[in-house]
Amino acid sequence: GESSKRQEASRLPAAKVETKRQEPKRIDAAGIGGKGVGSIAKVKLRGLPYGATMNDVINFFRGYGMVDGSVTFGVNSDGRPSGEAWVSFSRLEDARRAVREKDRHHMGDRYVELFLLNEG
Repeated sequence: GESSKRQEASRLPAAKVETKRQEPKRIDAAGIGGKGVGSIAKVKLRGLPYGATMNDVINFFRGYGMVDGSVTFGVNSDGRPSGEAWVSFSRLEDARRAVREKDRHHMGDRYVELFLLNEG
């Protein structure tokens, strides 16, 4: 029965065609790496004072094109603020400028480090 098995194999369609077609790279909902319109740049803040509020962050970035309501605060496993936050900017240039000009500026009694998360 060996010969019949070999014939089975040769009758199968060649699979080479399939491997060439690569899935387009999917861009996740956050728009990380997205170059298209509406791509949003995110900036991470580290070293926030523990009492920092959304208003503090909004005031910190006033005039830099921060997306309203885009502030997310990080929390530790016990639910307390981790001193980290993430903010979205509608334009990468705005995010870059904010990081360049506001990095290590003070919010309250702490200086805040800024990191540009995605070069869109």
